Amino acid sequence: MTELKPSAGESVGSAGPVLSPPNKRSPTGLRVEMPTADAADKTRLASRLLQSRVGRDKQRYDGATRLLACIVVMRRRHEPPSHERDEFLLISSSKHPTQWILPKGGWESDESVVECASREVDEEAGVTGDVVGSLGTLDFSSQQGKPCRFFGFKLAATQVFHDWAENTRRRKWVRRLETGWTHVLPGLRAGLTLRSVAVMRAGLPGRGPRAAAAPA
Repeated sequence: MTELKPSAGESVGSAGPVLSPPNKRSPTGLRVEMPTADAADKTRLASRLLQSRVGRDKQRYDGATRLLACIVVMRRRHEPPSHERDEFLLISSSKHPTQWILPKGGWESDESVVECASREVDEEAGVTGDVVGSLGTLDFSSQQGKPCRFFGFKLAATQVFHDWAENTRRRKWVRRLETGWTHVLPGLRAGLTLRSVAVMRAGLPGRGPRAAAAPA
């Protein structure tokens, strides 16, 4: 398992500011200000999106069903001498910081569902990349009993930022076949994690995602 180095404000034992509980009620509700990087420091890159979208004024629905994108973020790690392996990104939940989830969020009326997927990964995880495939759709009910539909995508990471819109979240890269995570994300081996995310969020019996192409 490989974990990114903690960003400023997340270091163990640091005497940072006392923060209110993380929330998405404001565009900066899950963000803390980061020290300005030295111009010569190429590792401390900041995302262009330093504010999250909030509210549901532009939220898309299919009848009463809320439409969301859920994204499996991958990267290819090169290990000596010539071994390669894939890793998958998990982020900490804003409501339950000890839980690890996938980036996801509501599909809005001024964007395609693919654009939504890319935006949510940038906002929540501080990662950009290329959407390389669809994982189909999954219908489920929220904790409030409201109907929802995930459109799942795979995204190949090309850039990981030091500073991003929801930088109070933690990030962790896990291996596809790491058995220690299969009880949390049982679909991770196949790259089909939509069911697991819905189960964790809604507490419902798992159902496999339908193999249907998502709209553009």
